[in-house]
Amino acid sequence: MAMPGLNRERLLQVWEENASYFHHVIYIPDLFGFASLGVLPRDFGGILGLEVRQQLLRSGPKIAKAIMDAIVAAVALVVSALLIPFIALLIKLDSKGPVFYKQTRYGKDGKPFKAWKFRTMVENADVVLKEYLARHPELKEEWDRDQKLRDDPRVTRVGKFLRKTSLDELPQIFNVIKGEMSVVGPRPIVQNEIEKYGKYYSLYTKVKPGITGLWQVSGRNDVSYEERVALDAYYVRNWSVWLDLYILARTVPVALFGKGAY
Repeated sequence: MAMPGLNRERLLQVWEENASYFHHVIYIPDLFGFASLGVLPRDFGGILGLEVRQQLLRSGPKIAKAIMDAIVAAVALVVSALLIPFIALLIKLDSKGPVFYKQTRYGKDGKPFKAWKFRTMVENADVVLKEYLARHPELKEEWDRDQKLRDDPRVTRVGKFLRKTSLDELPQIFNVIKGEMSVVGPRPIVQNEIEKYGKYYSLYTKVKPGITGLWQVSGRNDVSYEERVALDAYYVRNWSVWLDLYILARTVPVALFGKGAY
């Protein structure tokens, strides 16, 4: 039953007239934008209450997340000890420019930090983009909407592979070690994206941004920007260590098959 805006008397009447025909009934209250995972019903002398566990305020889950970040980052450093130099060599052989790329992003509490990635674009990327959009004005709407292009002329050959497999984000392990990022969380955003988050930006700043997250395992670039913001809001409202483990479990197959990446 989902009847937002219906007055209490009419709602109870509809319930009593129809609910008795079904063994199980799900009632959806008008609480859109509310936490939905880990919410428990409570009886207060015949009055229904909902208990929401504020996981972001509980010390136990926060410690568990910090431990998980440390373990995953340590394992990733060991595994990538040979992978990072190999990728660096491929980047240098493929195009001119530095191996790494850093950009100011905004994280927990709205604090700026430098997020590191492998360089996946040509050196004069801004000029190339400007000239490309001038030649293809029909693509400007796509760029303004998503800040991405399906066939981005700035991306190098090696860069396409790194993006498809998410290996371009491997250096962000060092951001996790510095405490600026988490292994799992919303994608770190740049300044001009803050406006796109609107009223949800305050939710975004409650947690550390992550290397992987709900957006990455839910379609990545196949998901619109509005859906991405909604996924980030859902993650913050319903965060738990179990949700992080679920996202981590889905990250590897998504990265291997490159779903939604370009």
